[in-house]
Amino acid sequence: MRVTRQQAALNRQHVVSTAARLFRQRGVEGTSVAEIFAELGLTHGALYAQFPGGKEDLAAEAIGQAFAEMQDYWRAIAASHEPADALKAVVASYLSADHRDHPENGCPTPSMAAEAGRRGGSVQSAFTRGLSGLLAILEQLMPEKSAARRRRAGIQTMATLVGAVLMSRAVDDAALADEILGAIDLQRAL
Repeated sequence: MRVTRQQAALNRQHVVSTAARLFRQRGVEGTSVAEIFAELGLTHGALYAQFPGGKEDLAAEAIGQAFAEMQDYWRAIAASHEPADALKAVVASYLSADHRDHPENGCPTPSMAAEAGRRGGSVQSAFTRGLSGLLAILEQLMPEKSAARRRRAGIQTMATLVGAVLMSRAVDDAALADEILGAIDLQRAL
């Protein structure tokens, strides 16, 4: 049975969304193309027709989508708060137990940074663009007056957030994981 263009586009979007979720959860290396397609009830025979560069192209697009989702989420949080509280709300959401416990739905930075650096190429480029987008949002939320100071504060804040989430995910002690997230002094970090 022949698939319509509309159905093919929808299938492609489902593949990218599923890959974005699984790559955040298990990494690119830890997720096979067959698993992604099987979860959707599709065969992976069409991978190269949809993604000529294979898994690398799929990974780059999925990482881009994961970052776009996070950027939209941060913008929504910021828009739902008074300007003076927007940054604190974004930070509190990032340092939540829910974000820590569900990497498949969260920021790809702590899940994908090391792998993006090792993979290089289009995956690293997609990661760079996505992280730059998150940093731009943080910069806009920073209270500093000069653009250079906002940039520096945004990078420092992102590094602090990612480090805390990464460490809290790495430990097998729930109390320590909570302590790590709670140790970030928002007033000092901001």
